[in-house]
Amino acid sequence: VLNFEKDTLKIGKEGGVFKIKIMSNVPYKEYTDSAVQHDIFDALFNDIKYLQKMTIGNELTLSIVPSAGVLMKDDVFTIISFDNQTKASIVIQQEGDGSKINQDAKLGPYLGSILAAASKSMDLNYVAEAVYTHEANLSRWNEFYQNAVYPGSARIQEIFGRPYKAISSINYLLAYDRVNFPPSFKASLTTLRSILYYQMTILWGNVFYVTSPIEISTGKMPKQIPVTEMYRQLEISFREGKDLLQSQRSVEFMPNAADIPKQMLARVLINQKKYAEALSLLEGIINSDRYSLANSRDESLKSNNRELLYSLLIQEGSEYKRIHPNADIIPVLKFSETLMLAIECAFHLGQNAKVIQYLNQIEAGRLRNPKYTNGSSINIQSILQTWKTELPGDFSYFDFLKRNALAQSQLNLSAPYKLLLPIPLQELQLNPNAIQNPGY
Repeated sequence: VLNFEKDTLKIGKEGGVFKIKIMSNVPYKEYTDSAVQHDIFDALFNDIKYLQKMTIGNELTLSIVPSAGVLMKDDVFTIISFDNQTKASIVIQQEGDGSKINQDAKLGPYLGSILAAASKSMDLNYVAEAVYTHEANLSRWNEFYQNAVYPGSARIQEIFGRPYKAISSINYLLAYDRVNFPPSFKASLTTLRSILYYQMTILWGNVFYVTSPIEISTGKMPKQIPVTEMYRQLEISFREGKDLLQSQRSVEFMPNAADIPKQMLARVLINQKKYAEALSLLEGIINSDRYSLANSRDESLKSNNRELLYSLLIQEGSEYKRIHPNADIIPVLKFSETLMLAIECAFHLGQNAKVIQYLNQIEAGRLRNPKYTNGSSINIQSILQTWKTELPGDFSYFDFLKRNALAQSQLNLSAPYKLLLPIPLQELQLNPNAIQNPGY
């Protein structure tokens, strides 16, 4: 007989001294065993540290220091009989310390890789949107400029697959259940994930909504969800983010954290024609005095300017820099868009005075003379022209055109189905649940 009294020892992040009984009627010795491996993310885990690990008589004594970081690697302690015929093992699991996010040397690069993946995804999304709406023209993107994207395009497969690299990394981290992540940290991750899903919804409509790690080996492939359901899920996500981040000015990798889910929630609400609530959210940002317009559009694409609510650093090999050579960031959310969204809401609510007020605020902020008076008559075409001037290539113009039923006529699209891009052929071949967008 050679056994430990339990096969797993679960301990808290604070560590401590633990004694485990050994049931044995044979002599035994310690056996060197490798630690439990998790998966390809194993390098993210910190080793459990011991002040003492020894057996005296029929008892194992472990003195364990507090958790070194957020993710802790399981350890295994094994004993074996002298004749090498019988082994017994106990798995030691230590809770991770969620408060050490900023000090965790292993998690930091992982978070950096998530941000880099998100930046690369948005980089392609922004160029696809800009060229498809004829706000930019790149020869290597000609199928988009001609509005003739086809399912077998290598470019469309690349764009579609990019966001899921960041999303899968986020899902993996949030699924680790032995860490009490700070609510604000979880909210910042889910907010970033929802931003990626929002952009995919604008381009493709019905996409795969995945919020936990996928085990492809099980054969359970994800399914697409309707746009209406996606907006419902995104609304829930951004509302939770708004509530959890409302008192936060900066959370780990997300400065201006309080305002990011607010503006994203406003976008979702506008797409559902909930203009009054969206305007209230946007005016909360406008009246906070935390932001102002840069003197020029080029200046607004530089890091650390007061127009940015949220941005990601441009990565090597950027396509976006082909459109905006002077940019050093991907502008995820800008104050100019806050004002333009408020203008759109006020217009649909018939609040002409606010429309003029915010249009003139843009003019003055860009060092131009305000050109509207209280008697000015503003129509959707006036707003459209300002949108084109202020936000070309910032992944908002196509969305504006579609939700205001202007896209097909403005872009001279040959058929309504071209309001969405095709689901890549490779996705249809690999996933039996995948359904192609109509028309393709």
